[in-house]
Amino acid sequence: MYLKRGDLMNNLKILRMSRRLTVRELALLVDINYATLSRLENETSSFNNDYIKILCDFFNVSSDYLLGINENSNNSIVAEKIPVYSELYGGNQVLRKEHLMYHSFAPGNIDLHDCVYLQASNDNKEESISSGDLLLVKLGHVVDSGLFVVAKKNERGEVRRLLEVNGEWIFLENNRVVNTSSYDIIGKVLMVTRIIK
Repeated sequence: MYLKRGDLMNNLKILRMSRRLTVRELALLVDINYATLSRLENETSSFNNDYIKILCDFFNVSSDYLLGINENSNNSIVAEKIPVYSELYGGNQVLRKEHLMYHSFAPGNIDLHDCVYLQASNDNKEESISSGDLLLVKLGHVVDSGLFVVAKKNERGEVRRLLEVNGEWIFLENNRVVNTSSYDIIGKVLMVTRIIK
């Protein structure tokens, strides 16, 4: 049995609206042409395998749900808009208006209170971070080991892996131990999103 266009209603619009995205915003996030995405949503064009994979990965749903074959979307995740900064600073002015670039989306299954994105400006091979990646940063103090954005007062933040040794927080730089006492700990990196160009 073959399904003609119109036999099933695809769920792309439902998924897009559940994340509070416009067609244009979704097109930018998934790198699909705006007009193509609009035609897919309005069912005037058919999905190809590439579009199905991209959209299913983005929305975390099965292809059956996306195409309207199965109405159960157990995996759908709501997202929230989060500001993206090109730089975060130590001291009192962690967030500077002139470094606010745009807003992106983060999964709503994380506590996003006091979270911002930092767009990586250079590669950090040690931490598998590439220039342009988005780092979801929870602003605040250290509570455990992990990746953090740290900076000296009024200087740009850098991503470092913090460790607690004998009750002190340290990181390694050029194979030497650096004590964080002269640094501000801006926040913890919760997630790194690779931006594919």
